[in-house]
Amino acid sequence: MKLLPLVGMILVVCAHLASGAAAYLAPALPEGTRMLGRIQAPSLKESSGVVVSSRNPQILWSHGDGRVPLLYSMERNGKALGSVSIARVQLVDWEDLASDRGGKF
Repeated sequence: MKLLPLVGMILVVCAHLASGAAAYLAPALPEGTRMLGRIQAPSLKESSGVVVSSRNPQILWSHGDGRVPLLYSMERNGKALGSVSIARVQLVDWEDLASDRGGKF
């Protein structure tokens, strides 16, 4: 009968660890928001800005937080579509991305 409390304690610890792991993997979203997807571009480690494509509202553009002048395209669910190198641009530390009505970034 001494084994039963030990088994109960192990189950409680496992449940606690599992709930902590679930909370880490899926952080709570602010009220009124919903997740559409996760960025699935391995080379885009940290997205610093995102804008909806003016030509196709199902496409998003983003850039990384670094010194590489690349724009990444993706579907709204985060599925990577590709990247485009930006020529003749000095990139220091871009923090946002926008486009005008003509589609220019």
